[in-house]
Amino acid sequence: MWVSGSGRAEVIVRADYPVEAIEVEAESPIRTRLTVSLGSRPVTVPLEPHKTVTFRVPASGVRGLNDFNYLLTARSTEGFVPHLIDPASTDYRNLGAQLRFRPQTSK
Repeated sequence: MWVSGSGRAEVIVRADYPVEAIEVEAESPIRTRLTVSLGSRPVTVPLEPHKTVTFRVPASGVRGLNDFNYLLTARSTEGFVPHLIDPASTDYRNLGAQLRFRPQTSK
């Protein structure tokens, strides 16, 4: 998922099992600071252009009737518009960082 430049994303995450943490893989073509939380203490990491960073974010959620629910929050301090970096791009979104997630469980 992409986080908006100088913006914030909030996503409800549902899982069939309890999640202890998530492993986040993040990258950006610009220098920015990324903050991610999953219902627990936020983790902030600096991103350097075109360098992938992997880090762990602790989770804290609530149990539902048949699942577990978490609030994922992600923020990027800086942004860029792909079209302004590459005029051939038709992407005019204000982007900050791209994230990929892997849940970590005790299973």
